[in-house]
Amino acid sequence: MKIEKLSDRQVRFHISRSDLERRGIKLSEFAYGSERAKALFRELLLWAEYKFNFVAHDVPIMIEAVPFSADEIILIVSKLNPQELEAYQQNQKTSLSPDHKAGQDTDPQKAVRHLIPPRVPNEKTALFAIDRLEDLLSLAQKIPQPNQVSSSLYRDLNSGIYYLLLSSPSDQQETFSLVQAITSEYGNLLDVPKFGEAYIAERFECILAENALSQLQSLRSGR
Repeated sequence: MKIEKLSDRQVRFHISRSDLERRGIKLSEFAYGSERAKALFRELLLWAEYKFNFVAHDVPIMIEAVPFSADEIILIVSKLNPQELEAYQQNQKTSLSPDHKAGQDTDPQKAVRHLIPPRVPNEKTALFAIDRLEDLLSLAQKIPQPNQVSSSLYRDLNSGIYYLLLSSPSDQQETFSLVQAITSEYGNLLDVPKFGEAYIAERFECILAENALSQLQSLRSGR
């Protein structure tokens, strides 16, 4: 897969047939948003947010799947402003067929569009990308009560980037907000979709499965 930034409101993905086959996805699934297609959408948006800071969880977005060749399709992701969203919804009302059923097959040679509405970000989970181990160690020293927040540490072996996953119970939101604020000084906050934890565990090497902040703090202090 390849990603390109077209503008602040639009990115483009090139996806090969083998990329789709590995996930068991047919092009027709993009038309009605199958669970497998949605999982791919979320994976791509996470990638776009990390690579280009393309944050799209708080606005409606349009995903257009365009067949490019026999072995490749293009996905164009666009953030919609209120006027564009209204125009799209109006067009859907006038073109919707009462005989259409979700999941029916579509012509694989035609472009298909899918609208994803904005969603409320997960306030109890946060994912940060941090470039250097030294920054992680410095961060841990600044957290006053690291055990009050659940933390796990992963690493992308290809890029060397560390991923710090934070979560907190509802009664610790004040502490969690403080930890997030401190961590943002050292890393980039990424969106965590529903499949995020499973995605991270599958793609990246787990360095510290639990109490990562506390263990990093102990490592720096020499205990």
